Amino acid sequence: MKKDFKIPVSTNVGLAIVKHDEDDYYEAYIINQKDVAIEQIMVNISAYKDDKKTSDMRRVIKVMPANTGEKIENILPEVLEFKTTYLISYFIDNTLYDKKIIVENPDFSTSTLISPIGKEGIMLW
Repeated sequence: MKKDFKIPVSTNVGLAIVKHDEDDYYEAYIINQKDVAIEQIMVNISAYKDDKKTSDMRRVIKVMPANTGEKIENILPEVLEFKTTYLISYFIDNTLYDKKIIVENPDFSTSTLISPIGKEGIMLW
């Protein structure tokens, strides 16, 4: 039965983390660098460190046009130390794609311009 399911590899959809311009927090964005729109995007976010755990967050985005970004959460600096898992699911032409991105102690020394959102940050694929 499991062999009947074909789950294609997710490419050109990732996560960007950027420092907010004026305040002391960070922002997470879903980035669609595909040449087509993605639809029915579901993001599940959970984080933990030692015996501490954040509440699970879920975000739904109906449509993201090609080469765009969408903010999904604000991140406090102390939460950046947590191991955070982003589960991203989306559709293209009735085909389901899944991606898992794990963030732990991100290194902002490699920040670059993320063109779909016009901000400096790090990209995680």
